Amino acid sequence: MKVKEIMKRFVTINEDISLKKAAEIMTRKKRGALVLIKKNKIKGIVTRDDLVKHYGKKVSVSKIMKKNIPTISIEESLSKAKKIMRDNELIVLPVFRENKLVGIIKARDIIGVGGVEEGHFLFK
Repeated sequence: MKVKEIMKRFVTINEDISLKKAAEIMTRKKRGALVLIKKNKIKGIVTRDDLVKHYGKKVSVSKIMKKNIPTISIEESLSKAKKIMRDNELIVLPVFRENKLVGIIKARDIIGVGGVEEGHFLFK
C-alpha cells in the first residue's frame, strides 16, 4: 500500500502562535496536528499530544514543536513511512509531491489499515 492511499488533509499555520490558539485551531478544524510553514518550508509540527504534554504553559508553538521533520514522497510505501516514523519517533509525517506539501500521514492511520498488530512499528 502507498502513502497516498491513506494520507490526510493538513492545516498549516504561518506564525508562531500560543498553545491556546493552536488548540483552538485544532478543535475548530478537527485536526490533530498543525504544520508551521515559513518561506515555503516546514519549520515544525505540533500535535495534540504535544499540547496535552505542555498544558498550562505560557509558551509559543515554536518552543514545543518537533523540528527538522523528515518527509516522505506521496508515492512511497507504507513500509518506508513506518520506518521513518519509528526511526525518528514521530506520530505524524509530512507527505510531499514534487517539493510541495500535499498531506500528512499519522501513525494512527497506518495502524487503522493494518490492524492493532501494526502498532508495534512505533517501537524500536
